[in-house]
Order: sequence, then C-alpha cells, then structure tokens
Amino acid sequence: MAYQTFVFVGDTNIGSRISQSLIEGGFSSASSLSDADVVFTYYETQQGLEDLYFDSAGLLQDTKEGVLLVDLSPTTPSFARELYAVASVNDRSTLDAPLVVRDIVDEDAFASKDNLLLFVGGEEQNFDNAKGMLHAIARHVLYLGEAGCGQAAKIMATLQRASALIGVIESYAAFKNSEVSYDAEEVMDTLASAGCVSPVNIAYIDAIRNKDFAGSYSVEILMAELVAALSAADDRDHVLPQAESGFRLLELLAMVGGAQYNPAALALIFEDEKAAERFGLDWSRAAGAYEEHDHDHGHDCDCGHDHGHDHDHDRDYGEDDYFDPDGFAGLGGISAN
Repeated sequence: MAYQTFVFVGDTNIGSRISQSLIEGGFSSASSLSDADVVFTYYETQQGLEDLYFDSAGLLQDTKEGVLLVDLSPTTPSFARELYAVASVNDRSTLDAPLVVRDIVDEDAFASKDNLLLFVGGEEQNFDNAKGMLHAIARHVLYLGEAGCGQAAKIMATLQRASALIGVIESYAAFKNSEVSYDAEEVMDTLASAGCVSPVNIAYIDAIRNKDFAGSYSVEILMAELVAALSAADDRDHVLPQAESGFRLLELLAMVGGAQYNPAALALIFEDEKAAERFGLDWSRAAGAYEEHDHDHGHDCDCGHDHGHDHDHDRDYGEDDYFDPDGFAGLGGISAN
C-alpha cells in the first residue's frame, strides 16, 4: 500500500521546501509523529542524527509501529545499516535516500524537484510503497538495493562535486593571475561546445564571475557532505587526500565568516583582502588556527556545528599539509602577522 501522510523532522529551511513539494505532489502533512505514515529527516551532523533516532525520546520511540523512516541526510553507509537494523527490531522500516543537489549555486537549491536527485537504499517493498513521495521530492530517483547503498552513491556524488568545484575555482584563479590577457569566456564557450566543461561547471563559473554567493545550499552543507564521505573512508581505512584538501579549504572559509554562502564563495580565498571584506570575511579569525597539528578535523566556525571526523591512517592529511599562513597571504587571505 502506498504511503499518504508524512512529517518532516530536522533542518527547517530544507524541510519547508521538501514539505511543499510533497503537498504539491498530493500528499498530506500528518498532525503528529504518531500519525505519520512516513517520517522524513534531514540533519547535517552525525551527532544530530544519532540523537534524533537513538535517544530515549527519539524517532524509534515516538513514531507508530510500521512507520517508514526516510533519512535524506548525508551520512555513512554504516550508519544507514545500523539504523535499518535497530529500526527493524523496533517494528519500523527505513530507507536511506540522501538528497543530491544538481546545481549547488542555485539561489533556492531545494525548491524544485528538477534540481534534486535521490539515491535509495533499503528494502525494495518499502521503496515501492514510498516511490510516489520520493518522486514528488526529486525528478530522478534511483533504487540501488540494501540499506547503505543510497549513502554509498551519495558519497560518489559528493566527491565528484567537490572536485569539480575546486577545479573550476582554481582554473578561474589561474585566469585572473595570468601574465597574458585573453577572453576567458571565449575559452569556456569553446571548451563547453567541445564537451570539455559541463553545464554545472559553467554555473559555478558564472556565480564566481558575478560574485553571486547567496543560496540555500551552503558551504556548511557541503562541509557536512564531505565529512560523511571522509568518515566513510575512515571506516574502510581509505585515504581521500583531494577530499581532505577540499574540506580544509571550505573549513577555512567557514572559519572567517563564509559558512552561509554557497560554495562558489570559496573563490574568495584567492581574492585580495578588500574583496573578501565586502562579503564580511575576517581573515584574522584564522590567524594561528593551523599552527598546531592534531587528528580531529573539527575547528570552530560560524556555522555552529562540529564538522570534525577522526582518523588513524599512517599518513595524516591534516592542516599542516594544506594551510601555511604565509602561503595564503600571497592569495590575499591569511596574513602571517
């Protein structure tokens, strides 16, 4: 039997967009958790998810038996499998269906289902029953198999997205710092027509060129998604140096006041101090932050969340590898003094 009523729990900004899409799709918002056929959840932090589900007053207790719990958050496959196992014991069902945003520099990135994808893991019967709701949220929905599969696919998307973003930002910085003058737009148009640059990358370039950094998909969200990817890699003793580097760059931007901008704002670390100041960034906040090396990838930033993850690889891809204050002074960022 297809599910008809829902409740959303978690991030209110994302929740309002998802709830509106479900209502427009013909589904009804339940009056309470105990009445809902499906509970959708989205939290950026692992600790928030664990408290939400496993606390003594969590969703495994406050929902009705037979409810379907659909987690849209970025987390690890191991968490998704654990949630599935504990929910099954408590007569609840789960799907891991992490949100994948197509255009992360769209000002209202979660408002349109055309801009969202869902990769889904869990029991196929539960997926079939929830298919209508899932398609109301996202245009593209792909069922992949057992619990954890959705999160594993999400990690693939996260790593590719972060790599592409940083590549665009560095290529644009290279253009601005070039010793010769040429038409970058003509170069990009030629690359695009030859199939070398994707439309998503062109959207990044346009946002950087126009300094259009407002948006509901924030630096904070991309950091949370990278933490999930890096934590999953830690679980398998797998090193992801490029993702580590990308996370550190985003962490720096968040630390100096850029957590709520869209990720294209990462280009500001290559700008001079005056350009950064126009967006409220204060490089002095990062002075000394990378002087001591430790294994916990969690520094304080304006977003108010702990984006840390611990690891114990033989090689620690930490801040000493990436952030030399003297080096960033040359980019118009951190001053060593």
